[in-house]
Amino acid sequence: YRRQRQMCIRDRYSMDNGYIVRFIRKDDKPVEEFFYHTYEEAFVHLALFRNDDSGLYRRIEIVQAWGDDKAITALKTR
Repeated sequence: YRRQRQMCIRDRYSMDNGYIVRFIRKDDKPVEEFFYHTYEEAFVHLALFRNDDSGLYRRIEIVQAWGDDKAITALKTR
């Protein structure tokens, strides 16, 4: 059972190339990016900023780490 479980975990990461949470700033400073292995992990990070009123970010988005640069999920801040 242990061997089967380890294989499933390893396969999960090898099939998914990961996700980036990208913070696009309003002040044109460099974009901040954070890598996560799963979409769920990336979404948890994004969700922390649902009520962000700092005024620092124009948009916060999740994109695939490799491939298309199009946002999968985006959060427009105030």
